[in-house]
Amino acid sequence: MLLAGRFARTVGLWRATQLCAVLAGAAVFLIPAAALGLAFPVLLAYQFTFGLTATVWAISMTTTQQLVTPAHLQGRVAGFVQAALISTVPIGALAGGALAAWLGNVPVLTGCATVALLAAATLWLPTRPSARLEAGAGPERGGAREAVGA
Repeated sequence: MLLAGRFARTVGLWRATQLCAVLAGAAVFLIPAAALGLAFPVLLAYQFTFGLTATVWAISMTTTQQLVTPAHLQGRVAGFVQAALISTVPIGALAGGALAAWLGNVPVLTGCATVALLAAATLWLPTRPSARLEAGAGPERGGAREAVGA
């Protein structure tokens, strides 16, 4: 958590989100790569890289969500996002297991890594940031610097 705030202050909150999302997505390719040999060091590298980048990504995404969401909707938005994320896990596990039984583990894991990287890459599409995010001030807050743990 200390690293997330420092990193976001150094490169900017949105840039931290973009970078960590892509690095976490790219790290997923290490899982099928472990089948090629030297599984332990490759999976250790995956755990370190994904664990670090996904944590910073999650913190920066949550901070961004809080900055762009009006105070009276914070609980509803957080609850909806949590429910949407958690409800997809069993569906993905069932679909992934069925595909792995049909096509094999490595092709399915490679496909999942590709989807993860492409999903993260969508954060780099041209967008117009929220005026609140550009100004660095969240609803009812002193600003983005305070929100990232300055």
